[in-house]
Amino acid sequence: MPVGSVYLRRQDGAWVLSLVGEHDLTTQSMLTDQIRRLTNTGDGLVVDLRQAEFIDSTVIHALRAAHAEADGGKPDRFAIVVRIGATASRVVSLVGLDRVIPAFEHLETAIRTVTARSPQDVDDGVYGRSPLSAS
Repeated sequence: MPVGSVYLRRQDGAWVLSLVGEHDLTTQSMLTDQIRRLTNTGDGLVVDLRQAEFIDSTVIHALRAAHAEADGGKPDRFAIVVRIGATASRVVSLVGLDRVIPAFEHLETAIRTVTARSPQDVDDGVYGRSPLSAS
């Protein structure tokens, strides 16, 4: 299995960490370190899974753990983005990660959510919950 790539950039006041390709135990440690470093900045973090072809349980665990310890207990500064119908999206939904971490289909919405200072700062009513798992 080829090793996936991770790309980091700033966009509209948030960190965006994009996973491309296949991610498993071989990238989990680097991913965990990178996420921990970014969540400790106090800025919002969006993990973009739209180009992830495969993520395994070690990556799911890393995301869940990072969300739990995000910025001294401010998990609303952490979100994920998935492409509906993609493998990563199905895994996120199957294991219930989208019920723990706010998950979005659009990067811009995720960024607005993690950079919002209050629910009123987000005009589409998705602050504090995942629109992918909403019924």
